[in-house]
Amino acid sequence: MDLRELAENASCASLVEGLNVSVITKNCKYFYYCCDGTDDRGWGCGYRTLQTLCHCCCPDSVPSLSDIQKTLVTVGDKPNSFQSSKQWIGCVEASIVLDELYNVASKLIHVASGTDVAKHIPELHRHFLSNGSAVMIGGNIDSSSKTLIGVASNTEENGSDKNFVLIADPHYTGTGNEDVSGYVKWYQLDVFDCNSFYNFCLPLV
Repeated sequence: MDLRELAENASCASLVEGLNVSVITKNCKYFYYCCDGTDDRGWGCGYRTLQTLCHCCCPDSVPSLSDIQKTLVTVGDKPNSFQSSKQWIGCVEASIVLDELYNVASKLIHVASGTDVAKHIPELHRHFLSNGSAVMIGGNIDSSSKTLIGVASNTEENGSDKNFVLIADPHYTGTGNEDVSGYVKWYQLDVFDCNSFYNFCLPLV
């Protein structure tokens, strides 16, 4: 499934009508649990999100879950025991893989609390407008990763009282042939927990 098409369709939702909307412009495949026959439920969301980012960088060369682990071991970020494990990865690991495999640098944004995400909406607008790639989100409440594919707000220049994020959830486990609107949808910023920190990985494609 093409996330760019899903993002463009979602940008017409009544929830964000009249707001400034910025979404991915790169061709971007939706990667999710079990999409390649590997059962990674419970541990693979970071890998699937990273695969989506990799597809934005180089559609013809997306690493497998095993390839991602091997890369992190090869560069010395992880011990040999990481290979073939079910250990999670986050935004830092994603930035390492993108740099190693594609020579693509990433900007990492650390947000101390979910209540501070609104401050970064203008920067996320600029990212989608200038780079057009998907963004990885990681946090410490449930340690799950999500794929950010759009933002909407009153204005692109500063924080506003109407901010929304468009998230593609890699925890989807369907065949890809059914309606995925429940997993690719707009959220208000209260989706970010005030007691959690969050990291954002913005590939500078």
